[in-house]
Amino acid sequence: MSSDHHALPHIETEGNFEFTNGKFAMWLLIVSDAMAFIGFLGAYMVLRISAVDQPSLTGMPWQPAWSLPMDLILTGLNTFVLICSSVTMVKALAALQDGNQAGLKKYIALTMLGGAFFVGFQVFEWTHFAHEGITIQGMALVDLDKAVTRSAEAGGKLTKLEIATQLYGQRKMDGTPDAPVAMPAGKTAADFRSGNFSEGDYLFLELEVRDRASMDMRPIRGGIIHHAAYGVPGSTAEPKGRHGLELRAELEDAEPAQRGAIMAAHRAAGAKVASLFCSSFFVLTGFHGLHVAVGVLYLGIVLCRAFQGAYTTKNSSIIEVAGLYWHFVDLVWVLLFMLIYLI
Repeated sequence: MSSDHHALPHIETEGNFEFTNGKFAMWLLIVSDAMAFIGFLGAYMVLRISAVDQPSLTGMPWQPAWSLPMDLILTGLNTFVLICSSVTMVKALAALQDGNQAGLKKYIALTMLGGAFFVGFQVFEWTHFAHEGITIQGMALVDLDKAVTRSAEAGGKLTKLEIATQLYGQRKMDGTPDAPVAMPAGKTAADFRSGNFSEGDYLFLELEVRDRASMDMRPIRGGIIHHAAYGVPGSTAEPKGRHGLELRAELEDAEPAQRGAIMAAHRAAGAKVASLFCSSFFVLTGFHGLHVAVGVLYLGIVLCRAFQGAYTTKNSSIIEVAGLYWHFVDLVWVLLFMLIYLI
């Protein structure tokens, strides 16, 4: 009996798997780069979880409701454009494998356009944050009324007293023997709990001295510190940066009527509340944005070579290598978008 009918069917495959030196080098780059991103993302998650698990120690949430909210709609659109650029990269490779030189050039150009749009939006976002006083150094020390307004616009549920506590630290308001304090004229503790107070009233109250700076990184940078700037007799030291605890001590030493002027002078000098969220946001998005910018330049060189007729079906692996890098950059951004903007 013939056994021909037991033979395995013949399977035809399209294309050949070719592990070139270029692919090997790109995979080495991707693996090493992935380790760097894993380190950044791991640190981000540890810092964020610590801020949530120990609110009594940090004294401030990870991203305060009074900080500038992020625009999820525009960022989502930017993410969609970057994902679409991965599709056009696949189309570019398919066009080359089909011998379609015009399609190769068109889709590489579209991929570059998507990457340039992404980087351009990040520049716009960073510029907007910087205009509002949010940089890698921290958040601008906004006044209490502005913080309350921002929190309300962002849908925050914090009371005015809670926001003031986050901005300036806890104050004692009960007037017990353990915490003697003279309330501002015409004010009681009930006024503060109901929100019937101004920034000057809040700064008038005695501070609860706590060394929180080592936990939540809240030094005040760039503020004016010498008393002469406020018309207060005393030190004539030159202006310089002031640590958050020293600023609190300065407010305690000053006359109640001068405390509002002290804080206003610090704000006018560009004082910032250092924030782990700000630092991690700019480091992560900046590191990724640099990768996208490099990818756009890389594809620009590939496009120039394509116009010179350097690519054929026989050396399509060069486009595959460029595609590996671009897909890696897109995948990393999806992770960053979920962790930073959505969670």
